[in-house]
Amino acid sequence: MMESQPGNTCELGFEQSSVPKREAILLSRSTILVLSGVLLGLALREGVLPSMHSLGFYVGLTGLIAYLGLEVASRRKHERVAREAHDRMVSILNSRIDKHMARPHPETPAPVG
Repeated sequence: MMESQPGNTCELGFEQSSVPKREAILLSRSTILVLSGVLLGLALREGVLPSMHSLGFYVGLTGLIAYLGLEVASRRKHERVAREAHDRMVSILNSRIDKHMARPHPETPAPVG
């Protein structure tokens, strides 16, 4: 079997990649969720200053909303990529079946006898 390198394609015509490339991110969704939880927890207990108490609550709430938004966006992207890959595969398979069915079959020889 061939090694997977950029530019190689499998027999169905898809580009092969051994490791999916990911963008470098500053904060992961998990980090946002943890920090939001900490801020909400600190804000809900007795704060030192009332203004800091409400500020921490709103920052934590904003982080929680950001986490949920990023999670929804990630799921939609994953579903879209999977749907596109499936559609490409179906298209390739349909074209191969059409090519196979369109070939003229050799004439069957008449029986001798």
